[in-house]
Amino acid sequence: MDIVINHVSSDHVWFKKALESKNNKEHDYFIW
Repeated sequence: MDIVINHVSSDHVWFKKALESKNNKEHDYFIW
């Protein structure tokens, strides 16, 4: 089974880490 994730909450840890730095791997998870 594949899971397609197309959105996360602005409270999600990935989003918060993405906001911290463009160098975090999580930053690439989002289209800015």
